[in-house]
Amino acid sequence: MSVIISPLNEDQLFVNNKIVERDSDNNWIARVELTQAEQKAFQKYIKSLMS
Repeated sequence: MSVIISPLNEDQLFVNNKIVERDSDNNWIARVELTQAEQKAFQKYIKSLMS
């Protein structure tokens, strides 16, 4: 299954059309539970932004 990650703005992303938001403590919170594949792709995406 492919995972598509699309930024909405600095604090929100779509992961396969599921919204993931950054909270005031800088934690990323998904409104709907992500699958393992989505979680893995999301973590890889966030790490790539930090490097």
